[in-house]
Amino acid sequence: MSFNDTESKEFRASVALELVRHKALVNVAEGYNYVLDIEDVNECLVVAGLPLIVPGEINAKEVNIIKTEKEANHDTV
Repeated sequence: MSFNDTESKEFRASVALELVRHKALVNVAEGYNYVLDIEDVNECLVVAGLPLIVPGEINAKEVNIIKTEKEANHDTV
């Protein structure tokens, strides 16, 4: 079976989502308070053919803006 580029991306994305679901179910069944950690997310990104999340991105301006907005919304609720 052979896939073109679009079909390959769609297939990888589908498999990555199945992996996310599986990892979340396993973690919840084991009683963890979180669903996925950064290692789980990066494994799924590899399967999807996407770049990994690296420490420098976590402190990126875009992430900090989202965090600030969430904190502001939490304070008003």
